[in-house]
Parts: sequence; C-alpha cells; structure tokens
Amino acid sequence: MDEYFDRTIEGQPVYESDGIRYTQPLRATGEPLYEVNLALLDKVWGGNGNPFYIAFLGDHGKAKTNQIRYILAKNAPLDTPEVYITRDGEISIVDGRHRFFVLKDMKKKTLVVTISEFSDFSYLDLIDGKKLG
Repeated sequence: MDEYFDRTIEGQPVYESDGIRYTQPLRATGEPLYEVNLALLDKVWGGNGNPFYIAFLGDHGKAKTNQIRYILAKNAPLDTPEVYITRDGEISIVDGRHRFFVLKDMKKKTLVVTISEFSDFSYLDLIDGKKLG
C-alpha cells in the first residue's frame, strides 16, 4: 500500500515549500506552478462566501484528510492543488480543498499550486503568487 503514496515518476520534478513536498499531477502537466501565500488564498477563496470552503464535514472529509496526513507522515509528495482565477479576480480551488485545509490546520504559510492556464494571471498579487520552474 505504501507504494501508492510515493507516486513520483522518474524525472518528475518535486517542489518543496514550507517543509512540504509537491508534485504536479499528470493531468496538469505543463500548466504553471506557483508558490502562494496560504493565508491570502484562505482570505480570498473562503472570504467570498464560497460554499465549497467547508471540507471537513462528514465521513468523506475525515477520510480524505486522514489520507493526506498519512501521505505527509510518510514524507511522500502531495499533488499540487489546482487553482482557477476568473477575469473578475475570483479565486477558486478547483481540486485540492482537503489538501488546502490540512495544510492550513498545520499552520503552513505557503503552498505550491497549479494555476489553470485559462486563469487571469493579472490577479496573482491577491495570493502573492511566485512562479516556480
């Protein structure tokens, strides 16, 4: 079972931010990676009344967050969450809200995200985005 948690592919880059290792999911290969400020992302994503902001409710949420904590305990890399930024500057976590909440709960300051290539990158300052790679 542990092989599942180290899913890095030979030659695939591993990025580190605030003590956490990340890889980019294959489905997002080629999309830009950014290190972002977790508190700012929390403010603009959660502070806009987003109904998807809650991740820890129910058995599914607990199972997902426990799995993420297990991956981190094994020092295996997490897949980068995927973020989308609209032309109006609204920021959404498209995939990875459980990873986001675990890292927030761990009091991490930064995280690495994949930002959808269809995003409006002029709003990156809202989350203090710094391009990687």
